[in-house]
Amino acid sequence: MKTLFLLFASLIILPAQLTVDFQADKDQYVVHENVDYTLSITNRAGKTITLKGEKRLNWLDINVKNQGGELLPYKRDKPTFKAVVIAAGQTVEKKIRLSDYYDLTKFGRYQAIAYVKLPDQNQSAMSSNNTQFLVTSGRTLFSQKIGLPNTANARKCEVINFNGSEDTELYVRITNEYTGQVIACAALSKYVTFREPKAALDRQNNLHLLYLITPTLYTHVVVTPTGKIAKRNYHRQGAVGEPRLESFANGEVKVAGTIPHDPRKARQEKEQERKASDRPKLIY
Repeated sequence: MKTLFLLFASLIILPAQLTVDFQADKDQYVVHENVDYTLSITNRAGKTITLKGEKRLNWLDINVKNQGGELLPYKRDKPTFKAVVIAAGQTVEKKIRLSDYYDLTKFGRYQAIAYVKLPDQNQSAMSSNNTQFLVTSGRTLFSQKIGLPNTANARKCEVINFNGSEDTELYVRITNEYTGQVIACAALSKYVTFREPKAALDRQNNLHLLYLITPTLYTHVVVTPTGKIAKRNYHRQGAVGEPRLESFANGEVKVAGTIPHDPRKARQEKEQERKASDRPKLIY
């Protein structure tokens, strides 16, 4: 009887020996944007623990529900996760791209929860906190159908304004014009909205964007037809004219009406000014 009591007590205490935290990188996403989470597991067992799958059971399972409370199926086969060794008192973090495993392309609110299977505890698992995120749309600022070099494929390039809970962000979305498949959808950065972003395409169909990220600082971003950021640099307004993108007859696109700005160099100069202004203490 005493043995049974101790066993029962250990089953109650063991789940508390792992703490599981599951957090979305942000609480709102543009439709087709990658939905990224961070899983944090802390070992409070007082000894090293190895989390690993057994047979067809993974050590980690994630459940996602839509705003109707329906459990979403996996896109493909259930994912498998590599074994994790956690020393006593250690916290490990794992980045998980939830949109790789679930179809999150419908507007609405979703909720996600992670389950970590406890080692040597049969079907016992420790659940994380229940988190929520919203998938929504944005306002299209620029849209252009483009071709790819040496291919008949066509793509649609869009610049999207998204008003989040605190800031306004600028996104680029690249879509296959024939299949409707979204090739890339990524946030570029936050931006200041009192000046509309400028957009232009060069001869290789790279997208050039010029927009304000602070009241006095512009960024120039170049995005390839595959949705990758090829270049990012910074500018301040020049003495004459408005900052703008100028397209030339040979297909080049250049920034005009600005002065190039190097944030790293500016920080170094400020540090040097601060050191130069330091004065030794007077000794009496």
